[in-house]
Parts: sequence; structure tokens; C-alpha cells
Amino acid sequence: MALITLSRETCSLGDELAVELAERLSCEMINREYVINEWLRPEDPYERQQLKDSAKFYLHEYDEGVTYADRIADMLRKRAAAGPLLVQGLGGQLIFREDPSAVHLRVVSSFENRRQRACKAYGLGSAEAERFLHLSDRKHRRYIWEVFGRDWTGPELYHLILNLDGLTLGQACDLAAHLLELQKQTSRPLGAIEVVEDTETHSDSFAHPSEAEFAQLLDRYQLRWQYEPTTFPMEWDADGNVTMAFSPDFYLPEFDTYIELTTMKQQYASIKNRKIRRLKELYPDINIRMVFRRDFRVLVERFGLARGKQTP
Repeated sequence: MALITLSRETCSLGDELAVELAERLSCEMINREYVINEWLRPEDPYERQQLKDSAKFYLHEYDEGVTYADRIADMLRKRAAAGPLLVQGLGGQLIFREDPSAVHLRVVSSFENRRQRACKAYGLGSAEAERFLHLSDRKHRRYIWEVFGRDWTGPELYHLILNLDGLTLGQACDLAAHLLELQKQTSRPLGAIEVVEDTETHSDSFAHPSEAEFAQLLDRYQLRWQYEPTTFPMEWDADGNVTMAFSPDFYLPEFDTYIELTTMKQQYASIKNRKIRRLKELYPDINIRMVFRRDFRVLVERFGLARGKQTP
């Protein structure tokens, strides 16, 4: 029996792939719109809007002792037991992580191609499309983190990550269908595979030694981090080409917060401050914090990270 979960970046052609794959495999497709309209059926306009916009709202009580998230997971499991199913979004890759029959897909595309599709699909200018994509990406991260406490981009959550920059929808469907047949033969869930992450910090992976020290500090507190995962366009020329961008040093998924270090000359700190102010103007929903040189050095010295020291 086919059970597919499909997670996708906005404007990556993931929506189109979900429809085509469901038709090819004769699967029922369940997405958030279906869940809201058919399973939750909110009568209050405020409730409906919250279900569309707020990740935390899914942790509110739907029925006595049951949250909205619980209701969705329970209904999805019942529907999966009844026949072939494709779950689009909704944290399906985590709800069915232990199911040996499930195949988990993630669909991605380059930011530039996504931007062009957003411009065409929604009639947006270049800058507006980029802001729309950044906010949409953040919304995806927030839902999975609030409901499941995980970062949805982790490759260990998926059997196959499809980059649709280099594949047609037909080719992507072929790959997914073939993988589904292989999964039927092995019947081994992703959860049965122990994933060991290498958290060792290598100084040559960073632009500045202080960033390696800060990464060590985060590792010591067992805080998950990503190094320069996102580049935010800041200025554009008359043709819509990006002329200035900003890549914060670290992203902390648990806190949905970016960190920018300033440990160099004070003149550079002033430049970074201006960039952060501009970023907050363009992307008001992005959380970012500056860690100043004096504060950072106190942390490094306190925990013995400088010169390879170790605290007891």
C-alpha cells in the first residue's frame, strides 16, 4: 500500500509534483486546506485564520484532552490504514516516521527559480517575491518546530530529496514511484536507522576563528546550530538584481533566531549594526541578535574555549 509524505519549499514545484504523483499512484492527497475544511471545519473566522497563520495554535485544545495537532495525526493514521495516501506537509514525515511502508520526500529548488515562480504566480516584484519566500520558509520551520520540536530541513527525515531545478515533474514522479517499490521490498522505517551526527567543529569551516569558538560553545550546551544557512537580499538595482545581501553567522533552530558575531574592529560592528537594522526593516518577522565582542570573550573565557582549554 502506498504511503507518501511530501514536504516542499514554497514555489519549488512541490505542489505540482504532489498532484501528479497522487494521480499516477491513485493516492488520495491530504493537505492543510483539506484538513481545515473537512476535518476541523472551524465555524469561527478567527479560528480559521489562526489555523492558516499560527503554528502555536495547533497546540491549543481541539477537544477535551486533544489538541489540533493530535486530531490531525490521529485522522491521518486512520486514513493511511484505509488505503493509498499522499500527505502534503502537515509534519507527515514525523507522524509516519516509524511506519515501514512510508516513503518520505522533500522537494527543493534554487532560491532564484523560486523567486521567478513567485513573481509569475502572484504578480510580485522581485523584492516582494524574495520577502514572501523568506517569510514562507520561516513559517514552514516554525510549524514543524512548534508541533514536533524538530527542524524540518534535516536530511535524516527523508528517503529522497528532489531538486526540481534539474528534473522534470515526470522524472521526479518516476524516481518517487521507483523508491516506493523499493521500500515495499525492504519495509524498514527511517526511524529504525540510527543517525549519528558529527558535531565536531572544524576551524577551517568558518570564515573567522571566533566563529569556530562560538560553535564549540553551542556544542557544549548541546544547542543545534547552522552556519550561515540563509542569505537575505538587502538592496536591489533598477533591474531587480541584488546589489547587497547579508548572511548572519549562525541560526539556532530551537529559538528560531539568527546570531551575528562582532568580534573584529569596532568600525565593522557599526557596519553590521546598520545591516541588522536594515534586515529588521525588510524582514520584520526574522529574529536576529548581535553578540558583541566583549560579551563573546567573556563566554569564551568562562568555558575555556580559547587556546583549546577544557573546563572540568
